[in-house]
Amino acid sequence: MGHCEMCGKETALVAALIEGSKLKVCEKCAKFGKIIKDFPRQQQPVKQKTPQLPTKEFSIKPDYAERIRQKCEALNIKQEDLAKMLAEKESLIHKLESGSFQPSLQLAKKIEKILGIVLIEEVLIEAEQHEQTQKSGALTIGDMLKVRK
Repeated sequence: MGHCEMCGKETALVAALIEGSKLKVCEKCAKFGKIIKDFPRQQQPVKQKTPQLPTKEFSIKPDYAERIRQKCEALNIKQEDLAKMLAEKESLIHKLESGSFQPSLQLAKKIEKILGIVLIEEVLIEAEQHEQTQKSGALTIGDMLKVRK
């Protein structure tokens, strides 16, 4: 007897594989997955702190707007012409040159190729910083719970 990990009902439990997770569930909840016979509890491996090498990441140079503007002036390229060359809207080119919009890496590569300038720089990030940048995406429920602690 125990508590079902899905519905919480206290009853006899069976091991089941439900949506890729091994759970101890009641007979009623087991129909949502596949009953499995052996349900070995795997021990979590002990994390050993190993020194990790810095990782390489790419970012847009902070002075990208000035670089684009200066090169366009030197080559006598208007915003309208650059927009056509890049297959982008003219308003986007204006935002790039004014610095109000940072290009994606993909767009920066296109600009580099057409204008012959360097906009992307390689940055070495320490392992601890890399873990933090990996989590900088959208917030998850787990992140919200951590914030409230």
